[in-house]
Amino acid sequence: MLNGSSRTDLETQPKAQYRYIKDIFKDKYSDYVIDNKLKIKDTSISHPVIEIYSQVKNIIEKSSKKPSFNLAEELRFLSRPPFGLYTNILNMAIIGYAFRSFVDKLYTANSGVLIDTITMRDKVNEIFECWQKDKGCDKLNVCLGSEEEKELIKELANLFDIKEYTGLQDVRWKIKDVVKNIGFPIWSLKYCNIEYEHHKEIIDDINRIVIELTDTEIDIDFVKKLLPKIQNNRFDLHQIFEKDNYKKGFTQFLISKKKGKIKADEVENVIAFIKQNQPEELNWKENDVENLILKYIIGRDSPPAPQPSGSSELQPLSQPQPQPTQETIERAKKKIESFKDINGLKNIILKILDERPDIADILNKYL
Repeated sequence: MLNGSSRTDLETQPKAQYRYIKDIFKDKYSDYVIDNKLKIKDTSISHPVIEIYSQVKNIIEKSSKKPSFNLAEELRFLSRPPFGLYTNILNMAIIGYAFRSFVDKLYTANSGVLIDTITMRDKVNEIFECWQKDKGCDKLNVCLGSEEEKELIKELANLFDIKEYTGLQDVRWKIKDVVKNIGFPIWSLKYCNIEYEHHKEIIDDINRIVIELTDTEIDIDFVKKLLPKIQNNRFDLHQIFEKDNYKKGFTQFLISKKKGKIKADEVENVIAFIKQNQPEELNWKENDVENLILKYIIGRDSPPAPQPSGSSELQPLSQPQPQPTQETIERAKKKIESFKDINGLKNIILKILDERPDIADILNKYL
């Protein structure tokens, strides 16, 4: 039902017990209610397939206004009277038909993987399993990609020179890898020699959608506002987002924020200190970095601690090691609590372990 291209496929491909599927698409006069391309001929007539198709379409389109939604929960009413769908071949064929128009349009929440015909088939099976066992199912958390979202994904991929991607979440992860390799946050670009103020606003918005927001916090309104900004400034943005500009902008940020306090010949020392005390993922906040600059200056200008009497060895003077701010900790907790895709979470933990092998003992303690 999901990958058939014509009514002929419906009539000839199903074998054995599946050969009766075609009959559910006929009316009481044995005439098909779908045309040769498997489209409903007249949505106004009364027929179970047409009614369920319309219900599914309306619910998904309505739910798509939310950042994500659960297919089993949103459609659970179909398992109750007057529809009363339960697990059998014909009922699953009807739901499969209703989902045809959403193949390659729905994405798995959190992982951002595009749902193709094979994955959609699995989703149909999981929906009926959840209904039958009357349980929740996190694997059925999805989001509907709009045309604006697809265009925005292309614009972001092009801006960061990413060739292959499966959806918004995937392109965001790959952009984070690009930025991590560059070594400086996206917002650094605001401090290059930028002629127009609105370019700085676009940089902030791109940093938000890539770094700051979770996938459940990205709504269609934000996407619709950001897309034309990037499209209308495409040429200028490609000039601004040159890789060399990240460090130039970050250096200018360091010097401008503490005028006269940071000299050009110690910029590399300040950068090294900041990188030592900020996460490698480059999800740095400007305020956090400003606080680190201040700590560096205080540590640099403070007199060395007096040596204990009788000690002939000089004690090394280390820069202060700041703890994450409470805001940073709460933001991390919020992201973890909103994460629904267990497999996606496993991949993230493995990435964290690759970057921070020193936490292996902590993971072994709690896992």
